[in-house]
Amino acid sequence: MLYIDEEKKDVSKLLLLLTVFTAFFGSTLSIKGIESLFAYRIFLALSVLLFCLSVLFAHRLSISRMLYRYYFFLMIWAVWAIASFIWAHSKPDVIRGAFLLICNIFVIFFTSYYLNSEEDQRQLWRVFYAAFAINVAVALWEVFTTNHLPVSRMNEYVPPRSIPTAFYRNPNDFAAYIVMYLPLVYAGFKYEDRHAIARYILCIASVFVLLYTNSRSSYMAFLFTIAFACALAMIDIIKGSKYFDKKAKVKASIMLISVVMILILDSVGFGWLKNTPGNPSMMDQIGDIKEINEDGSTQVRINLIKNGFKILNEDPWQYIVGIGAGNTEIRMMPYADTTNGIVNMHNWWMEILMEYGIIIGVLFIWFYLSLMWNLLKIYMYSPSHFYKLFAEGLFLSLVAFFMASISPSSIRGMASLWIIFGASMALIKLYKENIEEKCHESINTVSYVSK
Repeated sequence: MLYIDEEKKDVSKLLLLLTVFTAFFGSTLSIKGIESLFAYRIFLALSVLLFCLSVLFAHRLSISRMLYRYYFFLMIWAVWAIASFIWAHSKPDVIRGAFLLICNIFVIFFTSYYLNSEEDQRQLWRVFYAAFAINVAVALWEVFTTNHLPVSRMNEYVPPRSIPTAFYRNPNDFAAYIVMYLPLVYAGFKYEDRHAIARYILCIASVFVLLYTNSRSSYMAFLFTIAFACALAMIDIIKGSKYFDKKAKVKASIMLISVVMILILDSVGFGWLKNTPGNPSMMDQIGDIKEINEDGSTQVRINLIKNGFKILNEDPWQYIVGIGAGNTEIRMMPYADTTNGIVNMHNWWMEILMEYGIIIGVLFIWFYLSLMWNLLKIYMYSPSHFYKLFAEGLFLSLVAFFMASISPSSIRGMASLWIIFGASMALIKLYKENIEEKCHESINTVSYVSK
């Protein structure tokens, strides 16, 4: 068994939490004039350095066998991205694309590697809550004042708009972040009594600012997440889960009623939820998806997908190996006249197929669905409130990912979304090592005694 001493792990764990926390603020925490060198990348680099030194001097490394297959896939993906330098059209874009992917893989690895206890997982979620509260607070400030942080693209518009971006550049990026982290706050509100009022207010405030982002894909992700949350509640009621007690039912009902009321007020344009041409309601925007016109965003996204397949069809072998990490934008440029000059794919599922091919694409889908299935099993057979809370929050977050990942122009540079994969793996490892293995040991012991 490979091993790294606990003292170094404590320092590495602290660096990880700093890495995760700064990931939610991106280039806002950067050195002036060197915006690409921001706090998240500095702390991640330090984490990688300390990890490598620890392995080098200890000559040992402890990796849970529960996660071997996930790590193997991530390693193959990283190698594939680097190897694409050979066949990609733009070599500089491969370097950038592979760099961002490897950064994401490192943060997934460290999150799942260093979190080995319930308290570790709770510390991570405290970081999630703190960063989420700060982002929502800034978004509220943007909505009410129409001011924005320097990083926001909304500063380019005159007159100023009340569309929030918080610490992200685009409202679509911010909306994807909101819908993926809102389930974590909701799960904490549902199952824990401490700070229940604060979590309820934070949930409602996040829904409010989400409605101002005008991000239709994230709206759909939000509605899907609500549907799955209701389905989980129905399963608990049918099963008679002891953790979905009267208090949890009341909290879940309050949250559902509150969200439905907000959506109704949004539809009629009540108070700050003005239903205007500049800020149409969620339901109106979702309904407009079927209204396809030549210059509309729906048609642009359809054309982006069509153009993606045109590029792959230029050389059919690209369906297998992809066009190369980070090469989407440069390969889409010849077709930009059909997409209003937009060359980002705006669809993670299509982007991964284009850049890495069908093999990596299928493996990523397996990775994604496997995490969801394991989290669902933990939720269904949870032995404690801890596992119930964390499994539900992470499962619903991954549900949101399906649609939220097609909201931003690309998620390859959005570390905040990738951290969820690492947190999910950490919980699965914790459950399998502390619950499943002990159950198997107990069964084997009883079987041996009976013999």
